Amino acid sequence: MLIWLYRVLVAGYLVVVTPFWAVQGLRNWSKQMPVFTRLGVFSLSKKKDCPVLWLHAASVGEAQSVSSLLSRLLKNNIHIVFTVQNIHTYNLLSKQYAKVSNVDIGFFPIDFWVFSSIAWQTIRPNLAILVDSELWPEHLYQAKKRKAPVWLINQRHSQRTYQRFERYPQIFLGLYAGLSKIWCGSKKDYNQVMKLGIDESKCY
Repeated sequence: MLIWLYRVLVAGYLVVVTPFWAVQGLRNWSKQMPVFTRLGVFSLSKKKDCPVLWLHAASVGEAQSVSSLLSRLLKNNIHIVFTVQNIHTYNLLSKQYAKVSNVDIGFFPIDFWVFSSIAWQTIRPNLAILVDSELWPEHLYQAKKRKAPVWLINQRHSQRTYQRFERYPQIFLGLYAGLSKIWCGSKKDYNQVMKLGIDESKCY
């Protein structure tokens, strides 16, 4: 029920912001950026029979926080689709991994069921990893639908966000129910998550 409410709200939001996004998208397209990944359309260079990891980090700071993890993963036969939210992070990662054949960089698709579904159907990840507090309801729903595990690493929220979760625990529990494993960014975050009722067996 909540996912349908979320979809209605996102649809209304898209009606308002689409003209602005269209203009911005044309500008970025002229700069040879993969703007169509926002709509879930990815052109991947992955090899056949190669496990796929979908890694999402919104900002430069989040991307840098998983750089050592990514370096270790790249030593294995794994194809990584790395999505971000902003142009600055995209430019940085594109330069950093320009010569790495098993990494594709793109923008995270708009979290609406059409675009998210297209992205999931194209990427078909064996595992999805989210960084920090990047919990997108449609993304998590599509993962659950396809029985794909989702991990959240470096998990953290502001105190204000935790207070909102305490006020509306059904939202918090609904989002976190879609996660297979959670690595908290601090002991404080771990305690907050436990306080809100998350299964201790999947939280570290």
